[in-house]
Amino acid sequence: MFGHYIIDSYQDVKLESLPVAETFCLSIDKSERYEILEKPMFGQILVRNVEGVLSKLDRNIIVRRGGNLSRGPDGNTQSKVALATFPVGHYVNFRTMRVSNKERGYVFAFGGDEQTTPHFMRYSGLTGAAINSMLFNNFLVDALQSVDFVARFNLYSKETNWSNGEVVQRGTGANYGKDGFLRPGFTIEHGVDYLYSKITEYEESNQDLDEVLSRDWKIKFAASMIPRGLELNEVFISSLQVSIRNSIFKKLISEVTSEMIEDTDALVERLMTTRKALVTENPNIGTEEHWDAVADVVTNSGLESNILYAKKCEQNLHQVITFAQQLYRDNARISSQGYVNQPKSVDSIIDSFAVEAQNFANSLNQSATLLATSVALRLLDKQDSADGGDNEDSASTIYS
Repeated sequence: MFGHYIIDSYQDVKLESLPVAETFCLSIDKSERYEILEKPMFGQILVRNVEGVLSKLDRNIIVRRGGNLSRGPDGNTQSKVALATFPVGHYVNFRTMRVSNKERGYVFAFGGDEQTTPHFMRYSGLTGAAINSMLFNNFLVDALQSVDFVARFNLYSKETNWSNGEVVQRGTGANYGKDGFLRPGFTIEHGVDYLYSKITEYEESNQDLDEVLSRDWKIKFAASMIPRGLELNEVFISSLQVSIRNSIFKKLISEVTSEMIEDTDALVERLMTTRKALVTENPNIGTEEHWDAVADVVTNSGLESNILYAKKCEQNLHQVITFAQQLYRDNARISSQGYVNQPKSVDSIIDSFAVEAQNFANSLNQSATLLATSVALRLLDKQDSADGGDNEDSASTIYS
């Protein structure tokens, strides 16, 4: 039995001390690696080099045991990717499409893996990239048919958001990390950033700002924000709501600061003062009342839309809390969200789109080959009849 070693040894040992199948190099010449093939009880040991050349070495020759990670093309140099660590994570772009010039129809789209991708090489990432390309192609085709820009943007956004959710859903499997080794996980601030951008997109594409998160996206947000068992814990939920409002207000200040308006510092100071007064006077103030009071500070400043986005952001996150609580009551926050509560990824007895896609292409190839063969034989048969059965002449006529 040989061991698994990450690096070459620095210790000199006798060749006979190494087991069969172990790799080594000579202490006096470390430029070539060998592998032990046969180790008899007595006599020389049969080895081979990386080129497969067999030779026999003395049992007492001094060698150094080699590491057995992947090697380079020369068989001796350790591969640069033999051992590597890298972070893996689900990736979803905040926007399906960014409007650059609405009047002229200029947009900035994010394609393929830049739109969304699951960890490593789940098949859903490949499927999502293909769907994304198809949807953008439809967006362009509709433009040639004079479909209104907002209508095209609306459809593209809805279908891409569905595809994005499916990609990550299949990447996590359960949304809780049971059959996919990554679960949805992000900070509240990061979730607010995503939702704020998504609300902006929904307004630009004329969608309902009160229903930004679909059911599967609510599950993802709930999986990250609300641990199972704490759905009805009043202390946790009240603390979560405070954290949500603080994160949204911080996002609002960031957006206001980035706007090119006069007296930004003075406006930010008034917002902070209003926020402090609201928290002091009524810590349990409702969403509508809170953001309406904040909106009074930015009246006629051109920042009214920022307040609207902030309010809708909090409302949608409160929906996530309510949704998680209802799932808990229905005993529906289970560890098989991806495979129990959703249909198969394809309408087939084989639950593997990647395999089916390849088989589909292979079947087309085979069909084309059979069709070409049958046509050739048909032509050959006709030529035979015309030439009185002279096969050589007919063949040369067809294939010349």
